[in-house]
Amino acid sequence: MTWNRLHYLLLGGLIILFFTVRMYFHEKSITKLPGRISMVKKNQRSLSVECYPTPRNMLDAREPNMTVISPQEVEHIVFVSNIHKVKSVVSHINNELNMNETTKLRETLNKFAIDFNGFVYLPGGHWKPKKYDDPSRVALIIPFRNREQMLGIFLRRMVPFLLRQRLQFAIFVVEQANNLKFNRGMLANVGFKESLRFEDWDCIILHDIDFLPRYNNNSYTCKNMPRHLMSGIEKRPKLYFQEFNGVTGFSRQQFVMMNGAPNRYWGWGGEDHDLRTRAEEIGFNIFRTEWPYGYYDHTPHQRRSYPEVEHKWKEFNQKAKQYISKDGLSNLNYPKPEIKFHSLYIHIKVNISKLPEDI
Repeated sequence: MTWNRLHYLLLGGLIILFFTVRMYFHEKSITKLPGRISMVKKNQRSLSVECYPTPRNMLDAREPNMTVISPQEVEHIVFVSNIHKVKSVVSHINNELNMNETTKLRETLNKFAIDFNGFVYLPGGHWKPKKYDDPSRVALIIPFRNREQMLGIFLRRMVPFLLRQRLQFAIFVVEQANNLKFNRGMLANVGFKESLRFEDWDCIILHDIDFLPRYNNNSYTCKNMPRHLMSGIEKRPKLYFQEFNGVTGFSRQQFVMMNGAPNRYWGWGGEDHDLRTRAEEIGFNIFRTEWPYGYYDHTPHQRRSYPEVEHKWKEFNQKAKQYISKDGLSNLNYPKPEIKFHSLYIHIKVNISKLPEDI
């Protein structure tokens, strides 16, 4: 059969149609790829994998900008022409709380709500998406001391990152206001209790300020908890299955059932192993964001070590199971914290002190 011009045109059209349809279904399938979550079973190295949908345009990796920037500069980047309006409502809420200590936080904050790019914004950086029926309500709790330069870097990366995921979220920077050895666990407990004054969060994420997610599709939703959101960092591209440090998530109910974090660890380290022991002892399966989507960049800094107490961490870890009901939210005791609203976060400053049997 002789092929004429019409045949070639029809063949060309079919080829174009084939690749158009293929591209369409390829894009549809991409939106249902990562984040992939691995479940690490207790005392096992085997993994079972579950997947859940990821919003479009979140599959790219983005190396965070590590240049120093102030939180005030980040505010201008986020709010642009709305910055003066935002600063005004933040100032009003701080003044109102200072004048009236009995003010009901949630009712007061709702009076100052602002519509902003598809979100309802509340003073203190509490964002609520308007079009999502049931978004995860996530509280990021940042145990903090002497990391002022990192705060701006953290906010520049994390606020746009969380907004892309269409979460309802707020960032709580919980600062230890004394010169005692740093106590990450107790600050996490304080942050958890104080954050519930603002919202009935579905989950909390305990987040070290010096870790920034590389992949936009590292999901911060409340699915698959407890979860270690990190699977690798600089210098250590893949973490051991047993690790549970840096960035960890729990549902509100799980954190209560675990009696929160331990209060006994003064100095860097130790409490993360204890947290994992608590989760496993209660019977929770621990999930981890799969490599490479759980890769984090690390902001360089000098972290103090406390060799005089490190030997006690092992002893405490060995006894972690027997302390679950005794040490945590149940025996938490701290003076009234100083709370200050900022445009992108809520600052909780607290003078924590040692409890009986602390290191």
